[in-house]
Amino acid sequence: MIFLLPLLFVFSQDGNVRGIEIFTPEIEHLAYERVSKLPMFLVVTADKHYYLNNKEVPLPDLEKLLIAKIEESEYRYLRLVLRLDNSLNVQDLVDLISIGRINNIEMVIAPASINNHN
Repeated sequence: MIFLLPLLFVFSQDGNVRGIEIFTPEIEHLAYERVSKLPMFLVVTADKHYYLNNKEVPLPDLEKLLIAKIEESEYRYLRLVLRLDNSLNVQDLVDLISIGRINNIEMVIAPASINNHN
């Protein structure tokens, strides 16, 4: 068995190993910009009240407010953490994600509560 290993190296097409290629995604913004920018939090309660960083916002004004936050941002992008109540429909989540996609908002879906481990 040990004698077959050198033969494998001799007959292989590429006998010398240069390393493993790792393909990384293109970076749109510098790393320190992404780290230094704190995310905003959007919490949606079971009765469909929307809270952006603990301030209640009506749904029709939400998109305008998010666009204003992007424009006042130094880096021209926004990271939004979504926390939705478990009783909401999937369509409510899809509506919020579509707002984010149209306006190039980076979104993260988080659990509604950290204390829900019961």
